[in-house]
Amino acid sequence: MFLLFLFFKNIVLIKKKKNKLFEIDGFDINIITNNKNHAAIKLNNFIKKNKNIKILKSNLRFKGSNLIFADGIFLSSFFVHRVLKDNILDLQTKEIFLLDGNNTKLTQIALENIYPKVNYLTLMTENKNIYEKQVHEIFCDSGLNIQIVGFNKYLLNNADITINFNDKFNFCYSIKKNSLIINLLINNLMISNLKNKRPDLKIIDNINFIYKNKKIKCDLAEIILFNKYKDFEKLFLHKKFDKNLFYKIKEKINKELDLILQ
Repeated sequence: MFLLFLFFKNIVLIKKKKNKLFEIDGFDINIITNNKNHAAIKLNNFIKKNKNIKILKSNLRFKGSNLIFADGIFLSSFFVHRVLKDNILDLQTKEIFLLDGNNTKLTQIALENIYPKVNYLTLMTENKNIYEKQVHEIFCDSGLNIQIVGFNKYLLNNADITINFNDKFNFCYSIKKNSLIINLLINNLMISNLKNKRPDLKIIDNINFIYKNKKIKCDLAEIILFNKYKDFEKLFLHKKFDKNLFYKIKEKINKELDLILQ
């Protein structure tokens, strides 16, 4: 199994070295260029010559690329319940709002993780039909009646906890005072603004892990599990949520990793 780290600098030259990390073979690559298109071409050529590379950790994305990138969001969606448990004592009394984003699979993973722990849950989405079956199954299993609503920032004034997968919905001044925000997106400008403008809020947007007694970032943990467990890889690559795969890997993930919040 191979993993690839790509580092992009603004200064067309490619440097590479082999790397072995947590029993995974791969490459560190440093592409030095001020031309993003050149970087994409060189990276694609490198991967064609090293066909075992399956996933990349990178600070740069290429639009229209078929390359598979790890950013840690997929893995973090499995740990929403642990974040809640570690931060909220009386969780069952709290109103929780889950904000859907472009990747409905992540929202469905989060829903499946948190519903056994809560009594009040609202899903904000423009894709109600995608969630109706899952929400019905959750109701039959637990009696939890999840409310599905469209995006309405004024409703968030009722939220004690907001779990965010959305990078377009601006709710800066609509959030309930002193509430908790769990942001599962990277480089979210709105969350950066929230930190500056709403000091009353508690915002969690950096999830890391302990793996084999070492602290690692969530994107690296994602790569390790992608290489280690075939079911994790399958669900990662699936466009849609697969409940059977989810439950196959959930227990394995929780045994492998301890959560760190910063």
